[in-house]
Amino acid sequence: MIPNMLRIFFYIGLVIITILSIWSINLVKNPNIVQLLAAFIPPIILVIFIEYTQKLRDKLYKFIDGSGLRSKNCTILLIGCAGSGKSSLAHCWQFPNVAHITSTESLQVYTKKEKDINVTLLDYRGQDFTQITIDLNNNYRQNIFAAIFLVDIIPREDENNNPLFTEEQQLSWLSKGDTDDTYRKLKNRINSHSLFFGTAGLQCIFHVISSLKLRQVFILINKYDLMEKLRQKNKLPNEFIYNTEEVVKKEFLDFKNEINKFCKSQDYPIKNFEIDIISVKTGENTNKIYHKIIQEYKEWLKIYGWIEHMR
Repeated sequence: MIPNMLRIFFYIGLVIITILSIWSINLVKNPNIVQLLAAFIPPIILVIFIEYTQKLRDKLYKFIDGSGLRSKNCTILLIGCAGSGKSSLAHCWQFPNVAHITSTESLQVYTKKEKDINVTLLDYRGQDFTQITIDLNNNYRQNIFAAIFLVDIIPREDENNNPLFTEEQQLSWLSKGDTDDTYRKLKNRINSHSLFFGTAGLQCIFHVISSLKLRQVFILINKYDLMEKLRQKNKLPNEFIYNTEEVVKKEFLDFKNEINKFCKSQDYPIKNFEIDIISVKTGENTNKIYHKIIQEYKEWLKIYGWIEHMR
């Protein structure tokens, strides 16, 4: 292989010879010499063209392979603190091999087919950010199409850190006292999500998962069915009574603004950012979100799918 500096001088020399040959054609009157020069120029141009288009093509392929564009794989990342319902959502979306719902102890990977699309769901362990920042391999990272920050509004522990395992226990504890007491308990759970992530945590997450393929980010507020039961028991403040869904979303406004800031500041800004309420127990809005992700991925394929057939 010719050393890089010699290659550079070699091609500079070819360019100079080509320029001189073209200039000489205008000066030489002998038709035989003109034909000789004319025959000499195209091969030189062809050699230069092949050399540098090959380099450009290699760089393009390297970028494509690194961005995950060649893989027809729609990967969804679930992020949230313990007990927010990530594994339950995987079960709700009917991914196979989702075991009995308990707290996930490691990064769980579920896959299924949607016609010719491989859908991968990454259930991030809610207790340890290293599952995303360290343990998530490049193949998963570069294929993440949608990131879901799953939060909830119902506490899993009482004020003495005693676990509330069942829905009945949670509702019973929340119903003690007046509506202000109930709201205070709910607000503590809401604040725990912002404290769990923090600005530094969100910055770290987006640094890892940001890519050309990441097109959707959601905040999904889980356990809305329990909020409805509290409303029916008249255990919520008045502002929750008539427009519970919008008031619940408003409670997460600061968290929403923080994530939206990171969505806009990426190298590839994320325009599709939404906040919605769901219930993994009743299935409310869960299928709507899933089909929205798949449909958006199909639209994305119409633009970028040709890349998969370049080689």
